[in-house]
Amino acid sequence: MPPATAVIDPNVLISALIKPASGNPAALVRAIEAGDLVAVVSPILVAQLDETAARPKFRRYFTLVDGWTLRGLLEAHGRWHSDPPPGPALTRDPNDDYLVRLCRASGADWLVSGDKDLRDAGLGDLAVPSPQQAVAELTSRRT
Repeated sequence: MPPATAVIDPNVLISALIKPASGNPAALVRAIEAGDLVAVVSPILVAQLDETAARPKFRRYFTLVDGWTLRGLLEAHGRWHSDPPPGPALTRDPNDDYLVRLCRASGADWLVSGDKDLRDAGLGDLAVPSPQQAVAELTSRRT
């Protein structure tokens, strides 16, 4: 079975940086590194990750180098896709719309997000698992 593909909400990636040794977000990063999950990345997604990781409030959890290392992992192991064009609102949070559009445009299997509002948005054709649900699915695929 080919690896699953996913657009991963940058907030999930930041959570992986905060707790790199444990937790479901970190397990997703390890799955990307192992080739069990292919992260779909785009210029907007990487820019949002960079911008968020650079915020001073995160220095107590991880260094800028840690953020750059994660970006490098995504660049090396991810599947690049161009940014989808903007369009009408798809969710209650306009900042999440690009994630939905990227997932649909790239044909990714999932949009992994810890954002309950996004997961409950009723996007029909789009699977939006939490990090915990995505890890459970990856685990079941290996067995």
